Amino acid sequence: MKGKFVRLGFNAPRRLPAMIVLLTGMFRSGSTWAFNVAKALLSPEPQILVAGAYNNDVGAAMAALDENIQHFLIKTHMPDRVGHMLIRHRVARTICTYCDPLDCIVSSMEVFGSRFEDTVALARGALALLELQAKVGGVLFIDHDAIEARPDETVGAIACYLGCRVDAPDIRRIAGLFSKANMARFADNLSRSGLLASGAWSRDPGTLLHPGHIRSCPGTPDRLLAPEQRRYALDQLAAFVDRDGRLAPGLRERLRRAEP
Repeated sequence: MKGKFVRLGFNAPRRLPAMIVLLTGMFRSGSTWAFNVAKALLSPEPQILVAGAYNNDVGAAMAALDENIQHFLIKTHMPDRVGHMLIRHRVARTICTYCDPLDCIVSSMEVFGSRFEDTVALARGALALLELQAKVGGVLFIDHDAIEARPDETVGAIACYLGCRVDAPDIRRIAGLFSKANMARFADNLSRSGLLASGAWSRDPGTLLHPGHIRSCPGTPDRLLAPEQRRYALDQLAAFVDRDGRLAPGLRERLRRAEP
């Protein structure tokens, strides 16, 4: 493994973590939930040192890693060359959450106030990465709907993919701990407690949550996008979506049938 990083021009630490996990989900699709679930699964005992970060510069994140860390989780929406190589060569375990892109777009606009055209461009890049991962294989794909409808089953799927031995009570505990209500409560408490440094959308370093992360009353594309915006988005994302702006049936089927 070390030689592979050297050929990529990556200065790896002398001792690599036992497991590297990439969380490459589409923005606003549940990737932070998957990050926290994976982190909980990999650290059942306090002596197991697990670190996590949000960083699109995967190479830099790896180079700066403490050698005592046993497992390292990296959430990234736009991985660099090193991240792409980790995925292609299956050096890392990769968990990718996904959602219909119009939902991702309006969610980002509501939470971050992001500019519409910029968010559409971000969605186009996210969909290209999603399709690439479907072709490469070895990735665990998680539909956002499954997180909400079948949380225990989804936590179990992550545990199986990471090789974690957990029983049904532990799975239920972790699913409950990171329920939407609990995550919303924690995110809202961040601003009230003053734990985060000042600055726009500061993240809690442990959970990667930020104030307002979970929407209490999510808007819908039909309500939030003007007709001309919807037409623009469908035109820009045409290679990946159907006429209603949902993931194209062929792509969605490839994700469902992918074997990690």
